[in-house]
Amino acid sequence: MAAPAARTRPYLIGVRHHSPALAVAVPRLLDAVGAEVVRVELPADFQP
Repeated sequence: MAAPAARTRPYLIGVRHHSPALAVAVPRLLDAVGAEVVRVELPADFQP
């Protein structure tokens, strides 16, 4: 896998809603790609 500085594209995981299966899958996906930074965009009703 390329070093972080060499990466030019983000790894996106599109999620419409959360489920127990997703709680298992997302950490595994992030580990598989070696995620060092994670950005979470919350729904509008969770934001001030």
